[in-house]
Amino acid sequence: MSKEKNAFGTCNSVVGNESFLWISHLSSPTIHQLNEMLRGRRQLSFNFNDTHEAVPLIVILVICVILLVVAFFLFRRHINKYYHQVPTTIIKLPETESYTIVPEQQLQEQQQQQQQQQQQQADETTISKIERVHVIILVHGWLGCPQDLAYIHHALQHQAEIAMEANPQEPIIIHNCKANKNRTNDGVQAGADRIAVEIQGVLESILAAYGGKINEITFSMFGFSLGGIYARVALPEILERWESSQEHAKNNKTTKLTFDLFCTMATPHLGCRDHMYFRVPRFIENIVSRTSSTSRDLFHKTPLLHQTTVDRKWVDPMLQFKKRIAYANAFGMDMIVPTNTAAFLSKNSGAEHQYVCEHKEKSYAALVVATKAQHEHLRTDNNNANIPKASSDMGMAQRLDDMGWTKVFVDYTRSYSPSSNKVDTSTESYRPDELAAEFHARKRRRGLYFPKGHDLMPVNSKTPYSSFANRKGRPLVNQMAADFINDVVHGPSTNFQK
Repeated sequence: MSKEKNAFGTCNSVVGNESFLWISHLSSPTIHQLNEMLRGRRQLSFNFNDTHEAVPLIVILVICVILLVVAFFLFRRHINKYYHQVPTTIIKLPETESYTIVPEQQLQEQQQQQQQQQQQQADETTISKIERVHVIILVHGWLGCPQDLAYIHHALQHQAEIAMEANPQEPIIIHNCKANKNRTNDGVQAGADRIAVEIQGVLESILAAYGGKINEITFSMFGFSLGGIYARVALPEILERWESSQEHAKNNKTTKLTFDLFCTMATPHLGCRDHMYFRVPRFIENIVSRTSSTSRDLFHKTPLLHQTTVDRKWVDPMLQFKKRIAYANAFGMDMIVPTNTAAFLSKNSGAEHQYVCEHKEKSYAALVVATKAQHEHLRTDNNNANIPKASSDMGMAQRLDDMGWTKVFVDYTRSYSPSSNKVDTSTESYRPDELAAEFHARKRRRGLYFPKGHDLMPVNSKTPYSSFANRKGRPLVNQMAADFINDVVHGPSTNFQK
C-alpha cells in the first residue's frame, strides 16, 4: 500500500483504483467539497433520497390521471343517454312483418328476403282494411344533416306508436330527408328539387308496400331553419311528381294525396337581409351574400323568396295545408334566426294576431297567436314578369299572414329552461309591431343569457355532446310532437292544441 499527499494536504491510501480519504482533521465546508468531488469521480447518476421523496408525488399524479380517465368515460356514458340515432323509416302492417325503406345498394339481399317472407305471410284481407296512411317529412337546415333532428324524429315516433296502438288501421310513417346532407350551399331551389325527388321515392315505396290498396295519404311537413324554406319551395315539384305518377298508376288505381300540417321551427321566412342578430352595414351583408348561392337567395339577391309569397305556383300548395304552425325564439334567444324573420313580423304589416288562450298550458310558450286566413287575397292574379328582384318585408309578411298561421313564441331565457313568466295577455289581439317590440330584442329584466336558442329549440343532436348540451329543449319538442301527432290523427284544430 502506498501513501501520497494530495493538493489539500491530506493523505490518501491507494489500493488499486480505489482511494480512501482521511478527513478527521478537516472542517465541515472542506468535507462537503470533498464529498462532492468524490461523487463526481464515482459518477453517481441520482440521489436515492430524492427519489424516495418523489415517489408519493408520482403516485398522486398516476391516481389523478386514472380518475380523469374514469370520469371521462362515465361522462360519455351519461351523455349517451341523451343521444338518439335517426330511426329507420318503418312501414308497419298490422299483424304482419314490416317493410323498411332503405337504400337498395345497402341491404339488397335482406330486402329481397323480407319481401319474400312478406308475400308468404301478409294477410291480404288485413292490408285491404288500411285505407289511409299518414306521412310526416322532416327537413334539416343549413349545413345540417338528418342527425340534427334525431330527437324530434324520436319524439314523433314515440307519439306515433302510441297512436297506432289505439288505431292500427292508420299507420304513421316518419321520414327524415337525407338528400341535402352536406349539400346546402348550391341554392334553395337545387336543395328543394332534391327533396322533392326523395319524397317521391318515399311515397312510391309506401304504395308498393301496401300493394296500392290505400285510398288516401295525408302529407305533413316539418322544417327546421332553412329546412322550412326548402319545404315551401319543394311543394310544387312534389305535387307535379305525384300527379305524374298517378297518371301512370297500375290498374288505374289512384291514391289521393291530402296536405295536412305544415310546421316550421326557427325558419327565416323573410330571409336574412336586415334580419341579422346584430345590425351590420349593408356592404357587409352584400359580402356575405356572395359566399354561396343559398346566401344569395336568403339575402334577396334573387327573387325566389318573394316569388314563394306571390306566385300561385307556390302559394296554392301552401293553402292546401289544413294548418300552418311557426315556432320562433323570443327575447333575442336565437342568434341565427331572430324573432322577426322566424315569425315574419313586419312593423308596417296590418295583419291582426289573435290571442290563443290555450297557451297557458304550454310551459315553454311565452305567447301563442293565430292570424286569420284570407285566401281570397292570395288568389289574385300576379304577373310574374313584374316581380321585383328584391321585395319589402311588409309585403312578404302580409301575404304569409293571409295564409293563416299559428305562431308560437318560445321563451328559454330563464336558465335555458322553459319560462313560466308569460307576457301580458289582457288584450285579445296584437299588431305585428307590438309583437316585434315585445319579443325581438333582449330584455334586461330577464338577466344574462347566451343566445343558443337555435340549437336548443330542436334539441340539435348532431353529436352526443350537442344532445347533452341541448337537453333543456326536450319539454318543447315532447309537447310539440304530442300536438303534431294529435293534429295528424284527429284533424287539425283552429287553435293551438292542448
